[in-house]
Amino acid sequence: MKNAVLFVPHPDDELLVGGGMLYALAHSADWCVKVVFVTNGDYYAHEAEIRLKEAINACKSIGIQESDVLFLGYGDGWEEKHIYNSIGTCVSHAGKMGTYGLESHADYAYQRHGTHHSYTKKNLEEDIKEIIVDNFPQLLLCVDFDTHPDHRALSLVFTEVIREILVECENYKPLILKKLAYENVMRGRNDYYHIPHLPTYSENNNLASTPVLKWDSRICFKVPSVCNSIRLSQNPLYKAAVKYKSQRIKLRMTSALNADIVFWRLPSENRAIQAQIKVSSNIGGGGYINDLKIIDSDDLNQRHCVLDCGVWKPDEKDITKTVKLSWNKSILVNFIVFFENPSLNSNINRIKIAFNGENPIFYTNIKHDGSANIIYLDTPKYVSTLELCILDGTQGCGLSEVMVFDKIKALEEYELPLELLDNNKMYTKKYNIYEQIISTIDRYRMTFVKITTILWSSKYVLMRHYPICRNKGYLIPICRIYHWFKQGLNLLKGKTAI
Repeated sequence: MKNAVLFVPHPDDELLVGGGMLYALAHSADWCVKVVFVTNGDYYAHEAEIRLKEAINACKSIGIQESDVLFLGYGDGWEEKHIYNSIGTCVSHAGKMGTYGLESHADYAYQRHGTHHSYTKKNLEEDIKEIIVDNFPQLLLCVDFDTHPDHRALSLVFTEVIREILVECENYKPLILKKLAYENVMRGRNDYYHIPHLPTYSENNNLASTPVLKWDSRICFKVPSVCNSIRLSQNPLYKAAVKYKSQRIKLRMTSALNADIVFWRLPSENRAIQAQIKVSSNIGGGGYINDLKIIDSDDLNQRHCVLDCGVWKPDEKDITKTVKLSWNKSILVNFIVFFENPSLNSNINRIKIAFNGENPIFYTNIKHDGSANIIYLDTPKYVSTLELCILDGTQGCGLSEVMVFDKIKALEEYELPLELLDNNKMYTKKYNIYEQIISTIDRYRMTFVKITTILWSSKYVLMRHYPICRNKGYLIPICRIYHWFKQGLNLLKGKTAI
């Protein structure tokens, strides 16, 4: 039995990040999957218990037992700096300072150690590390650097933790797949009922969430047929979304669900993480070279946060501008990958690369859009040192990451429960006439469901918009009527999307 673990920030994100892959893993006889929720979704404090119970029910509906659901119990939103950017104990938006869960399903730290963890970045890292080391899963799934601060933080913390584990356990080489939850997913094209059923779509190769991810480098899998059903109302992922009565995730499933599911891979075979780093200047920044974090920020709460705080930038007076990676024992190298400063205005124009101090390569075809620069050797060679020297560049140029590989294990070797697709081809599901009629009827039915959901809001939505309802339940009907008129006017004015 092979193990898989999915890490997501909030209850309901498992449907956006795991999606069809999560469903396939849960129904595979060869895989055992766990879902880890980092926060309690308690941005509105009164919703914490509700959302955790909903998460358990949603997971059960797609075949995941409650024992395989883990709540780390951290806050959804923070009073000051995000926990990722903070030193010491943080206070969550809900006013909490330590992990918690349900009375019937305690947070992970309490289950494991009999005590709750205070809200510190170090404790969050330890919780994630313990889960991975306890299971050593062959497959790790995690949210990527999305537009939400909690999504960004989990992506970066997960990367820090997995690097530490890979350094300590050199023989552990899991498949690591990351996925966005918002861009081209929840906020993607509303096309579930398009005939034929379409794959995930992006208008641009350059994604807005981060300059590092490129649409052409995505990995596509064909979702299970049951997750690509004619009727959205019969799709198990939609049925799971309905379990989140306090949220409106079900309204987003016509955008989030497609004929395929898209990930980006973080290769665990990178040998640079075992290297010692020496730089010609800005010594403190040398550790950025092999920390696996291609982008980083000192303030994740900023909507358009600056992403170059994890870049080695040589001093202006530095003449050599050189990074040297060295290994205690020679390693076999087939190709290297480097990323320059993700700030698109700070570019390296010319770089010299030398293996073992011999036969330098002068490289000028450097990509300035955040893409990976990949250099293949004519023949694999054993290397004990690797030097990269910036010969020419604009102000602020530098290196954010260097990766070194012998080879990368083929995806087919992991025997995943989903079929791997060619992302250069258009895969669609065609319907016959009868299926088209059924699909059209279901589309109108679901449009009616959306309208009624927006107009006749649940008590959870009302308590969110009108806090007075939280303690005075008898006011809910009055607030509902007021909200009904308000949303109705917005629909007529076109301010609320159906």
